[in-house]
Amino acid sequence: MNRIITLFFLLTMLLSGFGTTLSASAEGAKGGMSCQSVCSSCAAKCEKTLAYCKKKGGKHVEKAHLTAIQDCIATCKLSDDFMKRGSAMMSKACELCKEACLKCAEACETFKGDKTMKDCADECRKCAASCEKMSS
Repeated sequence: MNRIITLFFLLTMLLSGFGTTLSASAEGAKGGMSCQSVCSSCAAKCEKTLAYCKKKGGKHVEKAHLTAIQDCIATCKLSDDFMKRGSAMMSKACELCKEACLKCAEACETFKGDKTMKDCADECRKCAASCEKMSS
């Protein structure tokens, strides 16, 4: 009887929208960090990289490059917020985040031999992969 009650409770929670939040948490249980924490980490890494670029100057402050980093920061924060709230729009936010992260990674990878830029690109690719799972 307890199993039936437990199954009924779980089914009720899934049907009421709890499943969206559960799937975001479940990714972390599969191995690695949750998509939400990956997005948060990526935003923080990109914010540090943005400050680094502004200080460095030259090609690091070209408009297209800075815009790619800023877009990545904004979409990572958006996805993080949507996942925290269990928004029905979460998968769309994650799709946008994935695209922004890939563009940021590509922009950062153009700076060969720059460890800060490589680290940012690596973090963005990790986030893009995580968001791709959440958006499908």
